[in-house]
Amino acid sequence: MSVNQGFDAGIREAEPMIVDDTPDTAGEIASPRLGADSLVWKFYGDNRGLLGFQRLAGTENCIEQLGQAVLDHSIIFSDFLGRAKRTGPPVMRTVYSTEPEKWGRTVRDFHRDIKGTISDGSRYHALNPELFYWAHATFVDQVLYITDTFIRRLSYAEKVQIFEESKVWYQLYGVSDRGQPQTYEEFVQYWEDMLDRFVPHKTIVYATG
Repeated sequence: MSVNQGFDAGIREAEPMIVDDTPDTAGEIASPRLGADSLVWKFYGDNRGLLGFQRLAGTENCIEQLGQAVLDHSIIFSDFLGRAKRTGPPVMRTVYSTEPEKWGRTVRDFHRDIKGTISDGSRYHALNPELFYWAHATFVDQVLYITDTFIRRLSYAEKVQIFEESKVWYQLYGVSDRGQPQTYEEFVQYWEDMLDRFVPHKTIVYATG
């Protein structure tokens, strides 16, 4: 059974699933945070991450719903660097700021009105869990790939740790984790399965020249 068995049905629901920010027990719930002892903190902000920027943007936009959302709502075609500058810092602050949940919700709220249709007429919404998690997964892959390729080899245990930390990272955004794999092994299967769903969308053709 594929770890992504429900992906197609889930993504075509095209409904935002936002986590309630004000539960009755909010005062009793500690806000999640990636501390300085985490591997995501250690490696995500490394300057060598720039070497994987095209991989990140490329894989992300190869899923048609996300590529179409960028085409419909982004300024990437008129101001590529400007878009990168506006997107990168808020995501970075979910890891490194003293208010990660605030910045996670800020990133989420950028996407509240991002919706439309793809080539077959079906709808998409950026805050649909399957689509929003895919975007996050490309950042998780970036940490794993860039570290293992350009910084130093990761042990299997470290890869597991990075994935587990990525679940804390995702929680900061306040979007349902319905589409999130539960283990590192499932994440690897999930990633391989997603590669088979890639399409040559106009956004990715433009981005890769």
